[in-house]
Amino acid sequence: MFVYRPVEPDLLYTFYFQNRPVEPDLLSTFITVRWNRTYEEFIMTPQSLQQKSCVPCEGGVPLIGRDAATEYLTALPDWSIDDDSKTIFRKINCGNFVKAIKLMQRVAEIAEQEQHHPDLHLTGYRHVRIDLTTHAIGGLSENDFILAAKIDRVIA
Repeated sequence: MFVYRPVEPDLLYTFYFQNRPVEPDLLSTFITVRWNRTYEEFIMTPQSLQQKSCVPCEGGVPLIGRDAATEYLTALPDWSIDDDSKTIFRKINCGNFVKAIKLMQRVAEIAEQEQHHPDLHLTGYRHVRIDLTTHAIGGLSENDFILAAKIDRVIA
């Protein structure tokens, strides 16, 4: 849960997650879920990510670090972050080869619509692993989390 508290009443607000300040550029991802006279709570949801679109990235976009990525992953519980914090991934057991190929096709269609392309891996004829990273910046951007949320919608 994200909370913001007034530093000076009605003048300046600082946003916090788990008692740590939140990067301002992450705030557009959150939706207000409850109002109180002294604070608002913001929760990142898959739906709030699915409503966004990936933006073209040719570099110059700030990297999302491990702490911020962990905050994004609260909305994407089936995804994990790799050890170097440059990739998020999801593993899916599709049951059989045909279902695995169909899943990869659906993911490819979403990736084309968003113009943000994952690495897809098929192993053991039924196990799919989806890796997301923003190659142009050598790590994670908001596009990775937006695409992950859209992929989750078609897997469900």
